[in-house]
Amino acid sequence: MNKKFLLLPALLAVVSMILVGGCFPPVDENADVYIRGKVLGLDGMPVDGQKIELYKSTAPFWVYGDWLNNILETDGNTFRTATTDSNGEFEIHMTGSDANTPSGSYAAFFAIVVFYDDNRQMAVATEDHVFSNEDLTWAVPEIQFWDVGEVNVDQQTLYMDFTWPDLPKNPSNDYLITVNDGDWSQWIDKSTTSLTGLPVEVLDPTKSQCSWQALAWSTGLRYRSDLHTFTNQNIFSPIDTATATDGDGNELAGVTDGEYTDKEVFNDTMNARTVILDLGSAYEVTAFVIHHSWIFNWWSGTASISTSMDGENWDAWDTVTGEHQDWGLFYHYKIDMQGRDCRYIKIDLSGPDGVKFDYIGELAAFGTPL
Repeated sequence: MNKKFLLLPALLAVVSMILVGGCFPPVDENADVYIRGKVLGLDGMPVDGQKIELYKSTAPFWVYGDWLNNILETDGNTFRTATTDSNGEFEIHMTGSDANTPSGSYAAFFAIVVFYDDNRQMAVATEDHVFSNEDLTWAVPEIQFWDVGEVNVDQQTLYMDFTWPDLPKNPSNDYLITVNDGDWSQWIDKSTTSLTGLPVEVLDPTKSQCSWQALAWSTGLRYRSDLHTFTNQNIFSPIDTATATDGDGNELAGVTDGEYTDKEVFNDTMNARTVILDLGSAYEVTAFVIHHSWIFNWWSGTASISTSMDGENWDAWDTVTGEHQDWGLFYHYKIDMQGRDCRYIKIDLSGPDGVKFDYIGELAAFGTPL
């Protein structure tokens, strides 16, 4: 993004209402304010000459959503910088007036981000900090860079195995693994350091070069790994002749156009909660993917998947049960290396009262003509 760091008055008004007790009192403008910390490399050794970037805001950084990606990396936002010494230590000295908002009426919010190199992918960021007259020195948690390991693709089964090392500090939250900048994402339990058995067809089949990244949290710090590329070894052939309809025969062009931008809506106010994918002719289907990846969605209940040659007689293939709310990503894949002969693939949505399947982002089938 190339947008400048703008603080809209309306946004600030909202923020002031949601902050507990309103805003924080200002710091004595003549006070000495210090920020001190230490940076360690991937090997745990002190890093000499590491650039430290300090950011200042009149509102908490979480207000800006994905602030590490969309705000802190935008040119012109850095408030102060510092450089580590031979011990990996740094210090930033400010006055109390620097620690306050431009008007001087309130204490400002600060965050430090340390980027590993010029590509600004691998990074460690602090949580928000606010100074007060009783707390004029900010001792930043020890910053150590952390990076993911590797991805291996099994040539026989075409499954991907991801591995990564432990964080320098034990994470207080789960990991978020993201592939192709959100083409696929999954939260991983904080005690886990690997993810196995992800089939390659969940990736965009048009991309020969893919990338993955990991995000994690520990006490007072947020970690983001470097961006790692790997080859999309996808031998599955996408079936680009497929068309989709709902249970009443209405065309659903948006779920087969390959754009991932349209969305076909299904909810509990509709009688027909069925999607039928017509491949156009008979195929030996080796994989089937349901993309459903928009933010602030809700899916619950069961999706039953079946196949047919004639569109009348159906054979059960798979059942998906679960619930994904808000930032959850529903991304189902079915791989069948033996092949499944069919022309039609049907999804039936069912569940308790109020069950929703708000929309389908994309359906993709892979295989070869019979």
